[in-house]
Formats: sequence, C-alpha cells, structure tokens
Amino acid sequence: MEGEDGMKGVDELKNLFENPPVEYRTAPLWVWNGDMTEGEIEKSLEELKSHGFGGAFVHPRPGMRVSYLDEKWFQSWGTALEKAKALGMKLNIYDENSYPSGFGGGHVSAALPDCLAESVEYHVVDAKDMDFVDEKDSWIGNKELIGAYACDRGEGKMILREEVTDLPRSQWKGKGSCFALVKQQPSQTEGWLAGFANVDLLRPEVTEKFLEIVYDGYAKHFGKDFGDTIQAIFTDEPSMSGSSVYGRDGAVNLPLNHWFGYEFQKRKGYSIMGCIPALFEDWEHLDNRKIRHDYYEVVQELWTENFLMPIQEWSRKHHLPFTGHFMEDGWPKPFYAVVAPGVMSSYEYQDWPGIDLLLTGRLKGQAWEVQQISMLEVMSAAHQFGKERVFCEAYGAGGYDSGLEDYKRIGDYLFVNGVNYINPHLTYTSYIGARKRDHPQSFDWRQSWWEEFTQLNDYLGRLSAVLSQGESEERILVINPTMTGYIYPRNEDSSQLVYNEMAKEPDMWGYLHMVQELRRRQWDMNLGDEVIIKRHGKAVKGKLEIVKQKYEAVILHQCMENLLPSTISLLKEYMGQGGKVLSVGKPGPYLAGEEMWEVYEELCASPMFLEFSTEGQLVEFLDKEYNKHFTTKEILPIGMESIRREYRDGQELYFFTNHSGQDICTEAEFDGYGIEKWEPWTGKTEPWIAGNGEGKMCMPLELKQGESLLICVYRKAVFNRGQAEGEGQEGTALVWWMKHPGSLSVQPCHYPADRDLTTEIFAMDKIYPEEKNVWPLEYCDFYIDGEVYKDCSVISAGYKLFRKRGFLANPWDNEVQYKTRTYERNRFYPEGSGFAAVYHFRVDKGFCPKSVELAVEYGGRYEISINGHPANERVQEYFLDGLIESYEIAPWVIEGENEIRIEAKTFDVELELEPVTLRGDFGVYADGGEWVMKAAGPLKKGSWKSQGYPFYYGAMLYEGTISYSGEEYVELSVPKEEATAVSVRIGGENRGNLNLNGVHGKEITKWLEQGDNRVAIRVCGSMKNYIGPHFDPARPRRTAWPDMWRKAPKQGHPSPEDYDLIDYGLTGKVELRRKAGKG
Repeated sequence: MEGEDGMKGVDELKNLFENPPVEYRTAPLWVWNGDMTEGEIEKSLEELKSHGFGGAFVHPRPGMRVSYLDEKWFQSWGTALEKAKALGMKLNIYDENSYPSGFGGGHVSAALPDCLAESVEYHVVDAKDMDFVDEKDSWIGNKELIGAYACDRGEGKMILREEVTDLPRSQWKGKGSCFALVKQQPSQTEGWLAGFANVDLLRPEVTEKFLEIVYDGYAKHFGKDFGDTIQAIFTDEPSMSGSSVYGRDGAVNLPLNHWFGYEFQKRKGYSIMGCIPALFEDWEHLDNRKIRHDYYEVVQELWTENFLMPIQEWSRKHHLPFTGHFMEDGWPKPFYAVVAPGVMSSYEYQDWPGIDLLLTGRLKGQAWEVQQISMLEVMSAAHQFGKERVFCEAYGAGGYDSGLEDYKRIGDYLFVNGVNYINPHLTYTSYIGARKRDHPQSFDWRQSWWEEFTQLNDYLGRLSAVLSQGESEERILVINPTMTGYIYPRNEDSSQLVYNEMAKEPDMWGYLHMVQELRRRQWDMNLGDEVIIKRHGKAVKGKLEIVKQKYEAVILHQCMENLLPSTISLLKEYMGQGGKVLSVGKPGPYLAGEEMWEVYEELCASPMFLEFSTEGQLVEFLDKEYNKHFTTKEILPIGMESIRREYRDGQELYFFTNHSGQDICTEAEFDGYGIEKWEPWTGKTEPWIAGNGEGKMCMPLELKQGESLLICVYRKAVFNRGQAEGEGQEGTALVWWMKHPGSLSVQPCHYPADRDLTTEIFAMDKIYPEEKNVWPLEYCDFYIDGEVYKDCSVISAGYKLFRKRGFLANPWDNEVQYKTRTYERNRFYPEGSGFAAVYHFRVDKGFCPKSVELAVEYGGRYEISINGHPANERVQEYFLDGLIESYEIAPWVIEGENEIRIEAKTFDVELELEPVTLRGDFGVYADGGEWVMKAAGPLKKGSWKSQGYPFYYGAMLYEGTISYSGEEYVELSVPKEEATAVSVRIGGENRGNLNLNGVHGKEITKWLEQGDNRVAIRVCGSMKNYIGPHFDPARPRRTAWPDMWRKAPKQGHPSPEDYDLIDYGLTGKVELRRKAGKG
C-alpha cells in the first residue's frame, strides 16, 4: 500500500516491477513525416503497443504533408488520440513543427515579424586590409553598424585608441593598427524554420503568441484529456539562437539587439551597446568579466521571466506536465551553437526536467563521458525539487547500425544517473525520400531486431517504474561552476558535450575528475546550481538545504573562478552553524564578475573551510569522516556506478551498472536484515542475502562488463501491518532471512567451478536469410530539360531536379513546410516539365534469376521499363513503406548490362529522385571493380558481405539440432558478434536475447523437449548496409546525420571497396554446456 507520504510499500513496488504500467514504459518521438492516413496511424500505434512501448510523442518533422495546426492537423491528431485510448496508451504533445521550439512552425514568426531573433557579430580587421572609402549616403543610414573602434593589440588585451563609429570611413585611417567592428546581424530565414527566421524567446510577446497559437490550440481540442491519455507536453531545444539557428552561418556572434540593450540598461544601470567588444575578448579600458557576467545574467533572467515561467504557469493551470530538454551541450560555457546560460536552473520550471543524449556509441571503449555532467545536473535539480519523473530523449542520430546492446548500455547509463523516463528518438512513419536519412535510428517494425526489442523494452519499463518511486536523499552538495563560464569571452572555443569535447577555457577537467572520483567511490551527491541556491538555499542547523534536500557537506573546486555574492553569503552562514565546506584548492577571485580576493580570503579563513591539494585527498577525507550507504572490499573503477532510492518501511533499491571496461568481482557490505535480487528482464524477485543477525550483510558484487544489477535492501525487519511479530509469516522472505542469518539463498558466481559443465560445439546444418536479398542502385543517368548528367549520385541528381524546378534544395530534406505552400507550387508545373532517370546493373554470365523485384518509390507515377520492356507486373507485397511499389522484372533481366528507366512526364513536388532497389533470391558480389548479380551460394559462417549479401538488412538464422535427455541442465553460449541483436529460437519460438547483460551463456533447459530439438540462433543485420550512409570518408559508426549521405561522389559510381559496409554474421564457435541434473 501507499503511505500517507505518497511513498509506495514493497508489495506495491513489486507489482509495478512485474507489470509496469504504460506511463513508465518508453514512449518514442513518433515522427509524422507523411500524409498520416488513418491506416498509417493505426499501424504505427499497434506496432508500438505490441512491442512494449507505453505511448508516443507526436512529432511533426520534415516531410510532413498535413498542414501544421489547421483543422486537418487536429483531426488527424484526434484520430491518433482515440486509437491510443483504445489501446490503453499515452499520447503526448510535442510543441513544435520540428525544432527548436518557439517559432510555431512559422506561425509565430509570421505573427511577430518585429520579434525575430538577431545577433551581433564582432570581428577585427587589420588597418592594411581596411577599406577607408566612405560609404554611400543612404536616407535610412547604416542600420548594421553598431560600433567601430580604432585600436591596437596589446599583451592579451585590445587597447582602444578612439571610437570611430560616427566618423566617415575616410577619417579612420591612421587612428589605429586595427579596427574592431560590431555589426547587427539581421534575422536569417531558413527552410528548417518553414522559410521564416527564428523568434526571440527573451521577449514576452513571443511566448504569449507561442502559447496562444500552439498550446491553446491543443487545449481547445483535447484539454479534457490533459493529465490522462495526454500525459505531458514536450519542448525541444528552445534557446537564444540569434539570427542564425544553431549557428549555421558559422559566425562567432551573440544574440543581442537594441531591444535587449534597453532591457539591460534597466536592470544593470549602464549600456551594453558600447561594451559589446568585451563580450568577445579582453579590452584594456573595460571591466570585461563583469560585463560578460552581467550579459549572461540578464539573458538568464529574461529567459526565466519571459519564457520559462509563463509556460510553467500554463502547464500547471492545464494540469499538463511540462517536459522536454534545452541546449545543455555548452557546459560550462553559456554558449554552444546557441546561447543557453545556466541550463540547470531552468529545470526548476519543468515538471519532468529533461535532457537529450544523442548518439549510440557512448561508453564503447571508455568508462565515462563528459556529458554525464548533464545527467547529474538534471538528476540533482529533480531531487532538490522532489520531481518524480526525469526525462531523456535518447539514442538520437545513433545510426542504423546501432543495436540492442547500445540501447541497453545507454539506458543503464541514464538510469544510474537519475533519469527514469526514456524517450527513444525516433519512430518514422514514412521512409519515402529524404525521410529515411533524417537522423536515424528509427524504432519501428522495419528493423530486423524489432521482435527482440520487446524484451529490452520490458526491461527498461521495469527499471523506470521502480526508479520513479520513493525518494533519493543525498548528503553532499558539489557547487556547479557554471558562473565561471559566464566570465569567459565568446569565441570559437566552446564545449560540444554531445561529441565528448570540452572547451579549453575555463579548464574544468580537474572538476570533472573530482566528480568522477565521487561517483566511483559511490558517494551520494548532487550538483548545486547557484541560481537555484540563490532562490531556495538556506542554512539550517549546520546543514545547507535546497527545498527537499539537506546537505551535510559542500564541495568547491579551484576551477570556480566566479561565484555569486549570494552563494558566498550562504556558505558563510552555513559554516557559522558548523557546516563544512571542502575545497580542492582555493576558489575565486571573482564575485559576479568583479575581482574580490578579500571576500574569498575571508571565506577560506573559516575553521570550517577545509582545503585539499588534490581531488584524491578530498575523497579520502570523505571516506574517513562520513559513512556511506554501503562499502566495498576494493575501490571500484570509474564506470562502476550505482543509484539508491528509499521507500516506505525502510526498503532501499540499489541499481548497479558496470561500464568500466572490466569485469568486477568484489564484495559489498550493507546495514540491514536481507537483500532481494530483482530481475528487470523477467520482473521476478527472490531472496538472496540474509544478514548476520546483527544488522550487517555482505553481498558478492560481481558484474561483467555491460552487466547491471538491481537489489532491494531491507534496512529494518518489517512485518505485515496488523500482525504480531512472526504471526502468519512462515515462508516470507524476511522470515527466511531471520532463520538463516549469514546465508546465501543462491550462488553468486556466474560459473562456479563445482558445476562441472561439459562443453560441445553446437553444429549448425542450415543457414538461411529470413528475407529477400536487396541491392540498392544509388547512381543513375539523369535526364532533364534536354540535358543529361551521366553516372551521378541519385541524391545529387535529386537536388539538381528541385533546383531546376525553382527550389533552393529538396524541400522535404531537413526543411519544414509552412501550411501547404510546397504542395501549392504543383499548379505551376505543366505536362512536359518532368524528368527521367536510368539505373544500371550487371548480371553475371550464365545466371538467369527466377525472380527479381524492382522497388520504386511512388512507382505508380512513373513510366518504368527494364531493358526497354514496360514493368507492368505489380507485386502485392509491403516493402518498407506503402508508397513503395514493386514490380517483377525477372523475364526482362539479361546477362551483362541491364538498364532500368523511370520517367515522370510532369514534375510533382512529391517525387524525390531516390535509389531504386532490386530484391530477390540472388547474390551480389564484388567483381572487376563493380557489383555484379550472381547466383547465391550456400551460406556458411562468416561475413555476409563476402557471401553475396553486402546490402542485406534482415536477419539470418543459424539452425541445428540439440538432443536432450530430459534430465540435464543445458546452456547455450554465443560469442559476441557483429550484430544489432542475437536471439535464440527453440521450436520456432523466440526464447530471448543473448549477450545483452554482459557475455554469458543462456540456460535453455526449460524450453527443450526430450529427444531432438531444432534450435536457431537469429543474427540481425541493419539498414546501415542497405540505406547507408555508404560513402562518408570518416566511416562513422553509431551516428548518422543527413550530411553524411551528401558526401557520396557526385559523379562516377564508386567501386565496391569504396562502400562502407559492416561485416555482419556469425563467425565464432557456438557452444553447448551441459550438466547432469536440471541445475
């Protein structure tokens, strides 16, 4: 039962764990990138529901053909909502048409053309390169130039000689060796923003209009479902973008205009407009650090007051939790490609604070990542404010080659760092045209691992359910040094946490190492944001309190060059009550950007301020002076992490993960009476460790690399309420523990020596593909307007096609349609405005395929021929997308060169020129510098690529027979292979995944029948080999951005060795391990 404090007891917790409700299951960004028919909506939701998802966030994205926010949009949304209700799913709102949030798919930008985002650009020109010719007179004047300064370069600082802004250029000559120019950058329109420029989110009228157009639109249509089927509203990367969203123009600039200048003047009492150069580098006559600090402080204040607080107020009024994520990649600086100061302080205003964790190669070959700081920020804020859900958009742009091992490893990493709601990025509806290249992976039914993913989804859902309950109390507060980032100049030196890259200045590596040391020593800690501390921090009886948390120790670091005066004041009050401040080196000397050594000297002079020379010394002090929740026999390596949740009646859940790169074998000691092992793969719980009768327990902590462990620790001897001690308790876990002090209920080791397992090789007698082979033809001869472009990349030809018809680029490729403007252009294309493409492929001499299917996107809109013969025989089979049509062309395929021609008589904006695909029972081999279709030979162990399946994206089955006596233990062991998933099928039934929790054998005894059993190992490939990217010279792994496809040679078909293809396939020995008796 749930207690008066809202905390759940262990029985209810176990029910949640066994059958996690939909609100705790993963919910992907469900991409609406097509027509969104009722059939497509139903298909998508049914697939998600049947594979373990709890719901979805409806995510409009490039390629969507429904007019955003009109009645048809809400009608389609309503259809999806009713289907979600029927399936018992959640359907959530995404507050933008693509991203970043705020421009409302162009509607907000169109309504407020005077509130578009602008930037200032700063650059210095040597006098010898300066143009001293007077500008032509203009009756409107020079609106771009904000300031011009004649100057010289000194040692580390610019020296002002004279401001020359208002002088004619001809009079600038001789006034300085160089000139610093500050110019206003006008707002830039972009296809990504529906052809508009971004809006300035610091302005109150922008948020008002955004709420009116987007949020109120959903409330009007679906408000009665808020807080029920509609569980939350998601905002995506709102920030201060300046004139060019995500810094696409490549300029070093900052969002700033005259409107901001006036707001700054009101708040700080001086004009920022004449101080702009100090934001970019040091000037001798300016108080550089103070100016920078003031700039970012005002930005943060306006952001909070004019964007965050109104949305929080709206969300609470409508009982709809506000979630999503900001641009947290620039830490510790307040800028990245955009400006986003003090991101951690923004989490106060979200009901489900969230982050983004892109890519899927994380923790492969390394034990930690700098972006862990983002997880610690959001976890800390959530714990401080008592927020139940902590959100993460995960796996984005992770590449088609990512697989279940990646999703499990990253999911564990998120959970152990405080996240408890996973939002997979993304699930495509359509694969037509450029949509298939829109930052994949896609979590959908076209993936070979789709069935295997259900088991992992259950695992993630169970962890989410239990880690969302209870409370987490931390005793150590580590001040987050974001204010130090405020005082550094805007330049090209910025962090990109998404790529594991840190800015050179300020140097935060010592701080990060200290945090990592605290994590690996299993200390309970939070980060402290100074803005949050200023609003909510207080000293009470020797502890520093931030809302729900009460800290016994506060940690500083010498990298903290700049703190807020409010932080210093609170620390002095806290130390005055006996609280300890521990510091690696001395912080300072800046206070809100002003140099104040004396304040820091006073702080450090307190007897409660303890200084340490190194991070290691500080952690050793903690180990001696404070008690941990558990101790380990040996110090654990970096990458061995844990998180703790407290529940009613004294139970605690601990979740451990091992991504250290090594196997862990040690012991952990806890206070308490018993430990249960909770298995997230099955939802089962069982007694494991009994105490020694004196409230102590020793537990084997043995985790292979990639393995995780969930345990429940009983701190107290808890009995059912209303019963006397021991009454009616026979058979319960606690009674077992109390009767068997010091005992283990199960053997802890994975492969104890006394098992006497015999090993044999699993003999495979049949290897075969589940699906037809594929061959994408990615080069063509392109015909348009009487011109011919020979042997060119299809993607390049597609761009040329749209440019020939009046577009800057493919309007569906990373561009958002405003209303139905793209469609409306179709009326200007008469008959004869079409185009043609000819694709070539070679067939080996003597090979006559029985069946070859040609798959063409929008095939019904083309005239299609093979070697001059019309392709008329339609194949009624779904392949990837309902808009892909297939034709049987085997009768017309010949030895040697073959030619496929597709021709559209009239141009249509829907017709993106794309590769066509050949499918069938054939092999594709490298021969003579080109790919050639040949007869497929018998498959064997080894890479599929060299066996005629270089582009195959499905699964292969490796079958054999296992004889079973009926009275023995049998285990199957498969080596770690290049695959997106590996599972075992017995008697045709899926019996689970292999090697997802470290590399172990899998017991299969219970599924075997006496006698011979047909067993198949299912090895999954990926769409990386089919869709690509195939020609990026960097050969990226576990990442995919649209630009990677554009790196293909524009003309001249690459040879097979130039293709970037992965060697999928089972190569190692598969073993059977047996032992007499059933375990």
